[in-house]
Amino acid sequence: MPWAARLAIGPALTFLAACSILALARVGITVPNPGVIIFVTVAFAAYINGWHSALVSALISIGFAVILFATPGHYFTPDSLTRILVMTVGTITIVAIVAALRRRATRSLAAQNARTAELESLASELAALRGGLDKIEDGIVLLDRDLRAQFINPAFRRIFRLPQEIADEKPSFSQLMYHGRDTQAYAVPSDDLDSYIADRLARVRHGDEAPLDLRLADGEVVRFKCKTLPTGGRLLTYVNVSDIVRHNDRLETLRAALDQIDDGVILLDRRLRTEFMNRAARELGGLREPGPGERPLFADLARAASQNAVYKIPPDELDAFVDKRIDWVKRGDPGPQELRMSSGKIMHVRCIMLRDGARMLTYTDVTDLVRLAEIDSLTGLYNRRQFLALAEQEWTRFRRYQRPLSLLMMDIDFFKSINDRFGHDAGDKVIAGVANVCLTTRRSTDLLGRLGGEELALLLPETDLRSATHVAERLRLRISEETIRVGGELIPVTASIGVADASIAVGSFPGLMKRADAALYAAKRNGRNRVEAMSAELEESIIDE
Repeated sequence: MPWAARLAIGPALTFLAACSILALARVGITVPNPGVIIFVTVAFAAYINGWHSALVSALISIGFAVILFATPGHYFTPDSLTRILVMTVGTITIVAIVAALRRRATRSLAAQNARTAELESLASELAALRGGLDKIEDGIVLLDRDLRAQFINPAFRRIFRLPQEIADEKPSFSQLMYHGRDTQAYAVPSDDLDSYIADRLARVRHGDEAPLDLRLADGEVVRFKCKTLPTGGRLLTYVNVSDIVRHNDRLETLRAALDQIDDGVILLDRRLRTEFMNRAARELGGLREPGPGERPLFADLARAASQNAVYKIPPDELDAFVDKRIDWVKRGDPGPQELRMSSGKIMHVRCIMLRDGARMLTYTDVTDLVRLAEIDSLTGLYNRRQFLALAEQEWTRFRRYQRPLSLLMMDIDFFKSINDRFGHDAGDKVIAGVANVCLTTRRSTDLLGRLGGEELALLLPETDLRSATHVAERLRLRISEETIRVGGELIPVTASIGVADASIAVGSFPGLMKRADAALYAAKRNGRNRVEAMSAELEESIIDE
């Protein structure tokens, strides 16, 4: 009904009642207690549409009282004025009381309607939520604060083979655990079942939110999580992670296998952060195993290895060497590199580009293979090719830093006679014996090689001509003290040694070899078993040639 129509109902009824009483009075009919009728109509007007309608009805009733009680007739009495005042006050009071009560009732009804609508909305949302939880593949259990199940979705019932009638009984969490035991759902040895259940109960009781992977008897794996709710209850979720766990198991198996091989392996992501580093790679660089969540950059690994002094690189060149290694990996250069370690190992290193910009570094020990190519099999010294290659590096260092560098060239005296008299086996023993004397006499920084036949060379970094001559003399004496036994006969051994030092004027390492060779032949000419150092006179002979 429109608001204006409802507003007119009360005053209309009041007016109609007043007119009826007046009409009856005119025909001689007296209505007992007309004020009560008027009060009721005013109260009704206030109830129908509040104080607006009641106020109009009150004004009508007061006007009616004035006319009714002031007009001589049935209702006129000497105390009519008092009755009019009572009518006025009573009517206004009724308006105020009924309007207030109506307003309060209206507000209460509105609040109740709002609560009802909210409850209906919540019920609808809960029904939708339950419907959704019934359809998902993850197991869901909702426990109250006493750890009794208030809701168990079909996925949980399917995972643990829980009958619907048991779920409807709202079992406790402990009952659910024992049901799993009774149905042999857990992949747990029977002797450990009781402690397993006790641990699970304790976790839920204390609200432990750490995820836990549960292995089931059917081979599946579910990830269990417990979330404590504000009400004190628990929300338990069971997510099937079988594929993830199997994948991780395969990865762990692969990691364990890679840890057993002798080749070093490092896996880097596209940002060159370490994804995996096997045991051999860690041992090679003297590195510790990264902790959980640690993914060091390759640059950090390379610098840490250099600080551990694992590379056979002079200290003044170490930083540049590490920077080149880092740049090589950044470029993803597939070309192999040779890495010489301070331990004596020689590693063959490759950088293999993987998808998404990742890289795999492999470190293969090729020490034996390299030694076959670099080391003279008879003496264990560098062969001619490797000696010259390493000597060129020392020559480059000499030209850069202008540090002293000297070369000794030595030849076993009367070696052809030894071969002719005692045979080539004896000659080989003599060469090996002289090489051993040189090996035990030299410094670790010196380069020693067999250039061919009975000719040996010893390169002395950080050594001037005078010091190199002293070294050569000491070496000559040690060789002269050496005797080789062949059958029942002792073979005396001596050597001639030529010494030369490097200078900018020499120009190249072959030039230095030529100078030392000239000094060697001078020693042979002057009687053998002696040391000759480069001199001005020998210098002139080289120039004349």
